[in-house]
Amino acid sequence: MIGHYEIDQARNLIRVVYSGNISVEQEIEFIEEILADPRFRPNMDSISDLTRGVFDWDVKEIEHFQSYVNNVGERFGASRWALVSHHGITHANATMFAILQEIYGDSINVRLFTNEHDALEWLRKPRNSTAG
Repeated sequence: MIGHYEIDQARNLIRVVYSGNISVEQEIEFIEEILADPRFRPNMDSISDLTRGVFDWDVKEIEHFQSYVNNVGERFGASRWALVSHHGITHANATMFAILQEIYGDSINVRLFTNEHDALEWLRKPRNSTAG
């Protein structure tokens, strides 16, 4: 298991916590599991704690994942993904993914944070106030 998730329908929020080494294929399977969950609804935001996970991906893998995210964007709807990471290869790769998503992404807005507090503050802002 690469992590676990909880869906809080009342807050329209998916909370994800990762642990261990995570491959692109495992991450895609994990997202498909979330999408298949009967509690999932389009337009849900998510906060992902990457601090105990290792996403040691090369550039092609990051691009592959970003392409996958674009392909499932319609299923997610207009959502915001707050990623929490603070060091190492995972943080570097999350930064690259967030930049690629900003350039090429459509419905999913991704931001990287170094702590959960700031990530949750961003998610609490009204949708038309996603800057910062």
